[in-house]
Amino acid sequence: MKIVINLIIAIVLSGYAFAKNSLNDAFSIYNSAKVSGKIRVGIINQNEDNGFDGSNSAIGGYLKFETGEINGFSGATAFYLTNRVTHDNDNGIDGLFHHSEDVKSYSVLGEAYIRVHRNNTTLVAGRQQIDTPFADSDDIRMVPNLFEAYVLTNNDVKDTTFIVAHIKKWAGVDAPTQSKFEDLYADGHGTTMLAVVYNGIENIEISTWYYNIDELTDIFYVEGMTEFFLNENLMLSLSAQYANFFEDETTGVDGNVYGVSIDLGIKSVGINLVAAYNGTSNSDRKSVINGFGGGPYMTSMDEMTIDGLNDAKAYVVGISKEYGSFTFFYGYGNFQEGSTMSEVDESDLVAEYSYSDNLNFILMYTDLKSKNAIGFDDDAASFDRVQFYTNYNF
Repeated sequence: MKIVINLIIAIVLSGYAFAKNSLNDAFSIYNSAKVSGKIRVGIINQNEDNGFDGSNSAIGGYLKFETGEINGFSGATAFYLTNRVTHDNDNGIDGLFHHSEDVKSYSVLGEAYIRVHRNNTTLVAGRQQIDTPFADSDDIRMVPNLFEAYVLTNNDVKDTTFIVAHIKKWAGVDAPTQSKFEDLYADGHGTTMLAVVYNGIENIEISTWYYNIDELTDIFYVEGMTEFFLNENLMLSLSAQYANFFEDETTGVDGNVYGVSIDLGIKSVGINLVAAYNGTSNSDRKSVINGFGGGPYMTSMDEMTIDGLNDAKAYVVGISKEYGSFTFFYGYGNFQEGSTMSEVDESDLVAEYSYSDNLNFILMYTDLKSKNAIGFDDDAASFDRVQFYTNYNF
């Protein structure tokens, strides 16, 4: 009987200790939790050279809750929202903020993930933001790209990051259905990604990436960059990239991409000068893609990239100037397609004002002129566009 009583007491005491520890863990998670978010107001107006025009305004953003970490486990959820405020597309332009004129607003549970951290290894499983060369957030309108994925990173090797991921679904700005998570590629079963990022050499970073986009293409991508001071006043940044696409059966996503860029920073006057080049080599009726987002190409601009162009050549030059809390940028790009001999010129002008770390304003003007194979203006593919954004982060 005495043994039984002692056993009961031991069980009660161990239960009390477990409950106490669980309660302490709960308080720890709560006390270290974090709430963050963004409020964004956007206005966009587009006038096409063929006489069609449209304008939208919207308000949106996100609210995110992140738990504290306990025993290596943590989690987060984030709710994203965009609501149309005004809308004028009498001449038929849709999709300035939302893909369809019928979509006046939408909301989506954009992030809902569990993070497990052990030593130098981290696993994030669930809905999340991802920024990699061919799957990225591309936060250019109201709601960024968001992905349902499993991402494992490891840093056991000094100065080296290994990444293994499987991406299943996406939603957001570039997705075919912005408001609902759907398969990355309708005919496939997601994308498997492997990567190695090395920065063990001072001022140099080299990264290699492999993507198997099921039923579409395989991508091998490598990028390297370095930056160094020429003197106390001049900093030079150099980057190079190469990508190989190998189509799955006859999808047409096939070819090679080459790219280089140079950026010269002049510290004394707060000016940066930029020049970039991309070229592709493709068989007939084949081209490369941005992937699932804005793409990694050196010459990508507000509208144009080399996505979808056969035997493309792209040249971009630009200049930026910092003046107190203001940043100004002007860029010009020329994009040529080899198979059709068509050509596109794009000019981007951007002004940004940072009132504080939490509040900024962005004004952007884009002018795009398209010419067909015999040099005549293609009015249906030419336009000018003005965008204005207010962002408040908390």
